[in-house]
Amino acid sequence: MRKLSWSPRSLAVLMLVLSALSTHARAQELFPRGRTRAVVVSARAWADRAFGAPDPGPRLDGDLVNVLAANARSRADVVGLTDAQATLANVRASLARQAAATARGETLVVYLGGIGGRLQNGAPYLATFDTASNALPTTALTGPDIARHLAGRPFQGALIVLLADAAPAGVALAAADELSRAGVPVVALASVEASNAAPLTWTFTRTLLSVLGGDPLADRNGDRQLTLDELALELRDAMKFLDRQRLGQFDKGQNPQLLVARVRGGAKKARTPDAGSYVLVPGEDRRQAFMGRVVKRTKGEVLVRLVTMPNAPIDAFESGDVQPVTFRTFPVKSRLRIRSGAGELVGRVRLLDDVFHSMQYKGQPWLTEWVADERILGVATHVVPPPPPPPPPPTAQTLTPVNPPEAVQVEIDGRWWSGVLTAKMTTPLNVLWCVRVPMGPRTFEECVQPARVRRPEAPPPVVPVNPFPPGALVQVDWKGKWYPAIVKEAEPTRWHIRYEGWSEMWNEWVTIDRIKAR
Repeated sequence: MRKLSWSPRSLAVLMLVLSALSTHARAQELFPRGRTRAVVVSARAWADRAFGAPDPGPRLDGDLVNVLAANARSRADVVGLTDAQATLANVRASLARQAAATARGETLVVYLGGIGGRLQNGAPYLATFDTASNALPTTALTGPDIARHLAGRPFQGALIVLLADAAPAGVALAAADELSRAGVPVVALASVEASNAAPLTWTFTRTLLSVLGGDPLADRNGDRQLTLDELALELRDAMKFLDRQRLGQFDKGQNPQLLVARVRGGAKKARTPDAGSYVLVPGEDRRQAFMGRVVKRTKGEVLVRLVTMPNAPIDAFESGDVQPVTFRTFPVKSRLRIRSGAGELVGRVRLLDDVFHSMQYKGQPWLTEWVADERILGVATHVVPPPPPPPPPPTAQTLTPVNPPEAVQVEIDGRWWSGVLTAKMTTPLNVLWCVRVPMGPRTFEECVQPARVRRPEAPPPVVPVNPFPPGALVQVDWKGKWYPAIVKEAEPTRWHIRYEGWSEMWNEWVTIDRIKAR
């Protein structure tokens, strides 16, 4: 056999080719090992108590920091800012510092978690630890603010990945749009659309960690590799089935086959076509149905992993007991009653995408959101109003100011709003009350019939003390183990609870033998 000989010049060319191939391989990873930096911002406590008391519930931001640190060159390349550390100045400085340090071929990850809202101009914001509720434009973190600090000097890295759980979703998506316009390669995944608001249930972060850990159920094509596209599909389904929310996503021009993680476990196994799909299975008493995911389907039997309880095992169910999860949908232009807080809104369906309805609400043109069937109370009955009577002949009017203005409630489109009575208009035919009602970015000012105005309702009467009133922090027994929960509703002999950190799909009524104070 002839022995190959290499000249110094040939060896140099070979090394350059191998180096280029190695760099190309790393560039195909979303979080390249040894070439990932991160800033994790998770504010669940605030100096301004207008944002609420600190949240003592379980959290997953520390787990995410550890996972990202495993892909970094050193632990110092991953900055974690939680609660009192997450001040506006610290967040801005960390973003700018990490962006400036990100070298060619490296990925910068920015994770946002916490609460927020919208400024008067409609821009979404994240409340940092020191955000002041009376000075939001100058003390809250916004999408353009993030973009400025990430691209303040030319970004040299391969990609910026923005991740957001709960209220900061709109902030991350707005930042992604700004960065893309500036020519910065960026991907954003958020637990909800920018138009929606959602509580922090950790469903998004828990699913993200599951994919980063190589969950076999995330492997949609069975190739033992989890890609950016498969990560987005996992997050989309988790938010859809568990939280009834529509995933927010921005990935213009990015390769959907970027490698996120490799499937954990042994050799490649045959994959059931419906593996990973969400289903409903019966509980032990067969009176409740629980959410799960198909692991494997065999003849007459289905292996299902429950997803609404911690550390749930894989159980076997008869095929007939495993049912698909269904959603109600309504056609475009339908008028629907939508649950909103403690009341309801009436709106019209603008768009229908999968199981989500894009709603436009009557009297509030600035408010649009995506809604699934869990919040749909039913079709709004359309009543055709009678033709208006002919206008009366012009008459003299007398306007008497109410000074000082009186606090009242005004009926507008079937809903009572808080406002003030500013004047009373007297004509020969009737008397009208002139009111002013703040409604978001606009103000309702009109003279209406006195029947549409009422004094503010008196406070509710004092009711007997319940051992576990709504909002009480309790522990609930489930299969011999106690889990932290919060009381949503209370009756004399039973309580409706929600397990902390878990989807509302697991809410249930419990009796005194299964509940105790913490």
